[in-house]
Amino acid sequence: MPAERAVRELDEANARIKSAGEHPSRADLSYILPRLRRAAYAGNHAAQLRFGNYVVGYYFTDEMFWPREPRIAVPALAMLRIAALAERDSQDALIQALGRTPIRFSDPDGPPALPRAWIRAALREVKRYTACLNKPR
Repeated sequence: MPAERAVRELDEANARIKSAGEHPSRADLSYILPRLRRAAYAGNHAAQLRFGNYVVGYYFTDEMFWPREPRIAVPALAMLRIAALAERDSQDALIQALGRTPIRFSDPDGPPALPRAWIRAALREVKRYTACLNKPR
């Protein structure tokens, strides 16, 4: 996807997130999530952060996507890991935790732990994603 289109997808998703408010409907999510995912997988750093934080944030508040929807949760967490690896100077505790290798959630002032199974699945997705980026064209 061209960079301009990824920016447009992110902008469209953000506008809908704003209008949907704190409790998005299924229709809102059906609009928002594919746009965030496409922009994130296109390599847009802001979209990777937004996609990951949007989905993971709902885990921390009401477990919206866990464990019922791994097709949403795992890619979002994977994109957040990709973004975290690029943001070495972030002050965000979740980004700091996801940017470490191995990932640890042991800091008492850090974020709550994410399920290990989700982290393992996300790390596999990160490997697939980076392998595709490094594949000769």
